[in-house]
Amino acid sequence: MKNLFFSLMAALGLCSGCTAQDGVEVLTPQEFIAAAEADSAAVILDVRQPDEFAAGHFSRAGITLPEDIFSAIYERFEGVTWYIQKMLNTLFMSTRKGAVVTDDNIDRARTEIIDGFSYNYLETLYRMTVKQKELLMAIARAGKATNITSAKFLKDNALTSASSVQSASKWLLKNDFITNEANCWYVYDYFFADWLRSL
Repeated sequence: MKNLFFSLMAALGLCSGCTAQDGVEVLTPQEFIAAAEADSAAVILDVRQPDEFAAGHFSRAGITLPEDIFSAIYERFEGVTWYIQKMLNTLFMSTRKGAVVTDDNIDRARTEIIDGFSYNYLETLYRMTVKQKELLMAIARAGKATNITSAKFLKDNALTSASSVQSASKWLLKNDFITNEANCWYVYDYFFADWLRSL
């Protein structure tokens, strides 16, 4: 199996150091496919970087995904796979063949995704208490909020008391609307946070 993996890497030009001298048989892609089909335990592992993987899919459809555009998406969603995939899938489906993906395409894709979820977001807010909504929106506006029970945070966001913030934050955390990492609070769903900021 190890030899089969290195053979694929060599065949794809991903392992320039792999040679027959290393005890690895270098296979053509067709030979590798045949060997993999013959070995039921064979595992094909894609070792490309995420931007290379995405650009390859876009390229096969005749669409150019520049590295800086992928990087902007990756950074915007802090490497969280589901959000990156959702953006890339939307971009892929909405970009015509022969086009180059731009910042404008990203903005349109983001808007399309958020519009698609807006009814769910409205229903979610409707089911919350006033205090829960107020805290959720304050955290969304901040992006990354710290010291949410401090007098400054309460005053800046017109929140009534530290105890109501504590109570609301417990419910929001329990129901996965917000998360807290090292006293840094943020809305768990990136698209929901963007939608809340637009209100």
